[in-house]
Amino acid sequence: RVIKSGKDQVSLSISGHVARTITILDDGKTSVRHSDSDFSSSRVVLKGKGKVNSDLSVATKMEIAVDDNRNSPALDDTINGGRSGNDLRTRKAEIQLTHKSFGTVWMGAGDMASNGITEHSFVQYGFLPGQVGLVNGGAFRAVNVDGANGTPLRAVNDVMGQQDGLGRSTRIRYDTPAIAGFMASASHEDDQSWDVALRYNGKVMGTKIKSGVAFSNDQAAELYSGSIALLHSSGLGAQYGIEYINNETRGGEGQNNAALVGEDPLFQSAQLFYTSKFNEMGKTQVMYEYAHAEHKNASGDIADSHSVAIAQNIDAAAMELFLRFTTVEMNNDALTLDNDTVKSLTIATRVKF
Repeated sequence: RVIKSGKDQVSLSISGHVARTITILDDGKTSVRHSDSDFSSSRVVLKGKGKVNSDLSVATKMEIAVDDNRNSPALDDTINGGRSGNDLRTRKAEIQLTHKSFGTVWMGAGDMASNGITEHSFVQYGFLPGQVGLVNGGAFRAVNVDGANGTPLRAVNDVMGQQDGLGRSTRIRYDTPAIAGFMASASHEDDQSWDVALRYNGKVMGTKIKSGVAFSNDQAAELYSGSIALLHSSGLGAQYGIEYINNETRGGEGQNNAALVGEDPLFQSAQLFYTSKFNEMGKTQVMYEYAHAEHKNASGDIADSHSVAIAQNIDAAAMELFLRFTTVEMNNDALTLDNDTVKSLTIATRVKF
């Protein structure tokens, strides 16, 4: 377990995981898809840590995704075959300065203040809310008069899934120290977008609580996002997340005819889950999720999804397994669809190192 840093003043650690997914998909045709996990891509993480003085510490992180060019099953009719030249992608490359009394400053590529704000939960990685488009895949297809599979009009990922604030970017970010469980954050990225967030992490009467709200301005849109998750000591838990996007670039903005005005996106998700240790391998979790999305990429697209899932940890091997069944139904009065429902069965694993 000895890892030698190039500088004696800095400690170095290496970690990461490999994640793989098999998706049995019915989207007007039946297929078995093989892919990396686009919601938790395989990666290598390098962390460095040093100390300036007793109050101030410095850390670095480089997080590189290794995932077949993000070949998610959400890419409907594409084929994930040979390796490509851009298999490696930078997720994070940042410097972190932390003062015991004044909080933390982050510089470089990493999480904006609002990233993850709609995903507060106590669930296994494959159950993260708002990720139906990445777990499911497939497409809603046009009617084909020849009886063959129709041309994809919308991928599932076009109509489902939350933007989740401003995501990751090259930015500067500041986090306050946690006070009574509350922490405030603000960040500014290179394209002049910015966001602010307030989070809470605590415990009340035997119930753990994670929650947060954020406001984001990316020049073209204003995002209002938030979520809350509860986990009782019995193992029962629940989650709710919402995001509304005031999109100023939607087609038809400013038109006198209200029918031509583009609709703003709205996303909601809710979960019920139960976690317990039924065997010696590790914790088991079962989950039900409902998600609703409106006008994600195009006005008029309305989608609903239902998911049931079970996950099993194998602690001795730092391994996770999960099985998830999802249906996604789409409605748009302007489209004539051959299939308005996509069904998928996802079998996945992640092994950490």
